[in-house]
Amino acid sequence: MPATFNIFEGARRIALILKTLGVALAVVISFAITFGSTNVSLNYETTGMDQPFTKSSSESSCDNIWPGKDQLKDIYGYDLGGSYSAWVQLCFRGLGRGGDFSINDHDEYTKTRTKAFVLPADDLLVARAKARSLRYHAVIDGAIYAICSSIAVWIILSCVQRMIGWVARGFLGIPRGQDRRCSQL
Repeated sequence: MPATFNIFEGARRIALILKTLGVALAVVISFAITFGSTNVSLNYETTGMDQPFTKSSSESSCDNIWPGKDQLKDIYGYDLGGSYSAWVQLCFRGLGRGGDFSINDHDEYTKTRTKAFVLPADDLLVARAKARSLRYHAVIDGAIYAICSSIAVWIILSCVQRMIGWVARGFLGIPRGQDRRCSQL
């Protein structure tokens, strides 16, 4: 008796593999998207050459800088400890006032002050708590997105599998729920 090949059984196995890969991809993308938004943003400003940095009253205070008088420096990935990091914006206000302080001097001065910047202890604790809260909410959101997208991917691929099987069975004259024609059984 010659060996028989059941194309529908092979197609079901391939569809199962594709659905599993689709679900895994949906989970990875869901968590990657939600974890990208867990950065804490902090803004500090100084109003004079050797004045200390003070925390800005609003998160957008560094948006209103005067060209030639104010400068803005960013510190990406400022280590908060415990695998948390922050994005710190330092606003240098009023650097263009008085004296023969050149643009190169401004750049050198802001680079030096930026490298020496240390987050105050109270603000560090607040930033860590905010980062922890953001990460917690990112995990919850990622889980919700992963579950919903996994279900959606599974349903869509199952529908596609059914439609392909329906079309193939129609062209081959095979009854629904069977893998062979009645004459081949």
